Amino acid sequence: MNQTIRMKTFPRYLVIKLGRYYIDETWVQRKVNVSVIMPDILDLREYKGTGIKDGEVPIPEEDEIKENERERERENNTSSHIQPDEILVSQLIDMGFSLPACQKAAIHTGNSSVDEAMSWILEHMEDPDFNAPVSEPASVSVGVGSQSGSGEEGGEGGILVDPEIVSMLSMSLGYTEKQVQKALKETGNDVERAADWLFSHPDELDDKTPSGPEVASSLSLSLSPCPSTEDGEGIYSLASVISHLGKSADHGHYVCHIRKHGQWILYNDDKVAASENVSNELGFLYFYKRIDGSGEL
Repeated sequence: MNQTIRMKTFPRYLVIKLGRYYIDETWVQRKVNVSVIMPDILDLREYKGTGIKDGEVPIPEEDEIKENERERERENNTSSHIQPDEILVSQLIDMGFSLPACQKAAIHTGNSSVDEAMSWILEHMEDPDFNAPVSEPASVSVGVGSQSGSGEEGGEGGILVDPEIVSMLSMSLGYTEKQVQKALKETGNDVERAADWLFSHPDELDDKTPSGPEVASSLSLSLSPCPSTEDGEGIYSLASVISHLGKSADHGHYVCHIRKHGQWILYNDDKVAASENVSNELGFLYFYKRIDGSGEL
């Protein structure tokens, strides 16, 4: 299946980051010192989107793709009941990660190898439940009657909730423990779905103590309305370049060149000077500004 990505609007500023850093086979960050010629004028008009055409379907959002992957992982782990390998978990802990994160990495990769487990960790470090305790099969039970395993009895359908997860979500999101418990019951103890449920079901919370979205709503009353999205022709001019001076990712210094009224200015900490010969081939971040009207920056 062919995929085509287009821009719905052309923002006033466009930031391009070059992949100058990578993690080698020993998990050490390295720098790529190669010259990349970046254009002074960037014309993106041909990438303007015109909407979905006949026979086309929208590309799934990144969050939707990740959620589907997590759902498949949860189903696979539930059906197989994989136990994390103690040696693999110990090796991951030695790298500085938490016990729950290492256990999840081992489970989700089937205890395959340290490399695959590390790849999983690096990919999922931003997950809300990354450091949350691993849920045992007995920690969630549906049905009325006595329950086994640790946790607090839910009362609604006999669902148990983990007190540590309740405390974590309550402190992180600003909800009361009673509200968090209800969200966990509604989502089967799924931390990510519980967080989404809290934000999307404010009217269903039993405890009306101001928190989470209610506090955000009261604060938003003092904010100015968001202006409509800007759009333009799609022609950009290079306005600024941030470069890293140094051969290694562990050493060096960052400097910035900014173009003002046609003149490039070098900013080096508290030192500012006009720059006559600007080479943008070794930049790390490139800032482009959309040309409007006169074309001046």
